[in-house]
Amino acid sequence: MAKNNVLDSIKDVADKIYKTIQKKKNPNVEIPIRSLNNVSYDAEKGYFELVGKLKERTLTASTIKTFAQTLRMMSLSKDLVEGDDIATKREAYYVSKNWGDARFKEQPESDNVMDDIEAMLMTNREQMGFVPEEKGGAVAGNLIVIDKDEDGKELKIDCTKFGSGAYSVPTIVEHLKFQTNAKFI
Repeated sequence: MAKNNVLDSIKDVADKIYKTIQKKKNPNVEIPIRSLNNVSYDAEKGYFELVGKLKERTLTASTIKTFAQTLRMMSLSKDLVEGDDIATKREAYYVSKNWGDARFKEQPESDNVMDDIEAMLMTNREQMGFVPEEKGGAVAGNLIVIDKDEDGKELKIDCTKFGSGAYSVPTIVEHLKFQTNAKFI
């Protein structure tokens, strides 16, 4: 999903909520259920896809905090995408400490809301501006990573040529392509 699509999706959700409030009704968001009962495996694509079952999060007295957290996290995502910036999941959790009553008590709570938004927008968290902790990943072996240099020119990185070193996996990986005879990467 491109940057503008993420922003459009966030705006669409916000507009729907606003219009519902204008009608003096309780707003809601529909979130795909993230469970094995709601996925099917596409062998041709090689991954699981959501099949469409949704849960509804409606603004009520008992859901007000989670609803507010969802909106605040979407707002943070919008700011990150518009500013062409990123934040780690941990940083997003700490940003919430300034959200008053909507702040998260623990990071897993923040991660769950982020996962819900990711599913709702049908995108991944990296496109929303959120990245995992920078623990780093490394690759060595029979793999050529096709990346781009700072001028946008294709750059082939042969992971068999590193000796005892390794290729450091970048934070954003969607643009990478691969050449390998490995059965699994």
